Amino acid sequence: MPRDTFFKIVGYKDISDIEEQWRAARRYDAFEAEKFNKTMLSALNEIDADIAPPDDIYVCPFCDKISFRYLKKEGEAHLRCSACGSAVTLNNEVWENLRRRIEYLSFTSGYPGIYILHHLIALHEKNSAQSVISGAESKDVEKAIASLSSPDEEVRYRAARYLRIRRPPQAFMSAVAALSSEPVAKIRVMLVQALRSIGGKDAIPHLVAATEDADPAVRNAALHALTSFEGAVVSNVGGRSGGVR
Repeated sequence: MPRDTFFKIVGYKDISDIEEQWRAARRYDAFEAEKFNKTMLSALNEIDADIAPPDDIYVCPFCDKISFRYLKKEGEAHLRCSACGSAVTLNNEVWENLRRRIEYLSFTSGYPGIYILHHLIALHEKNSAQSVISGAESKDVEKAIASLSSPDEEVRYRAARYLRIRRPPQAFMSAVAALSSEPVAKIRVMLVQALRSIGGKDAIPHLVAATEDADPAVRNAALHALTSFEGAVVSNVGGRSGGVR
């Protein structure tokens, strides 16, 4: 697909226009976010035949890498990311409709419009556009990690929320360190929610430790995060903590 055709389909005139909307969306402005989502979803209607990825490898909605493979089994499609270990199961009705498949994966991600844009760029713009977006994201991640140690509570909260939404694997150890030293309970809740997706099973010991947090909201968030792992882990934690309160 020619570059100018790609930009026309997604509703932008060039890469700089996409970058501008990208920055607005990453600020999580509600109006711009909704506008961006609608633009990306409408793009799926126009390129239905072109959105199947080569070799059936999808962009992972959790870490944004092209590493999401699927296995069909018993009428369902089981997708797992080889990079971060995240998994999604789609029923056969959703899987057989290519547009719904991509739409469902987009809403599994932290930000639907960005996921669709990543998917389309991965399919049709594997060079310059992807590098620009990846570079912008890398800077955003570095800024969020640094902001976890800000003296400003609101700045730390926004940074933790960003990591929860975007789930960058490279932020795992920083999020662990921040969780152990963060004095504000609502920020610890955000960090707990981020750790599961960022760290996968590596997050388990830190989530288990968080089940003994002094604040009940943090304990509940940790127990909820642990429910996505092995039942034995959850049962063991539930027995020690007395369950969710």
